[in-house]
Amino acid sequence: MQKQNKCTKPEPGDPAPKEGVATILKRKPQHPAEEQIRQRAHEISQTRGGAPGRELDDWLQAERELKQELSPPLEGAGGSDVQKAPGAEALQPGMPQD
Repeated sequence: MQKQNKCTKPEPGDPAPKEGVATILKRKPQHPAEEQIRQRAHEISQTRGGAPGRELDDWLQAERELKQELSPPLEGAGGSDVQKAPGAEALQPGMPQD
């Protein structure tokens, strides 16, 4: 028995999908400058008292924060146009189940 491929090739005239993987892949990644990361890592270090031994953690946190600031938010990411699947409320942790 042959396995059927569920992915189909788009046919001419098919409606184009909204934002999808192809659109996300077309975005150019934004990278903060090393000096920006260095300055932010220093700020993070000072905020936690400047104790040594967490330099790498501070650097990585600074890098994450700066990359997040430089990246445009994805459409529908947490916006009001996001729709939940039926019954999704029942899957939320900490919610009483009926």
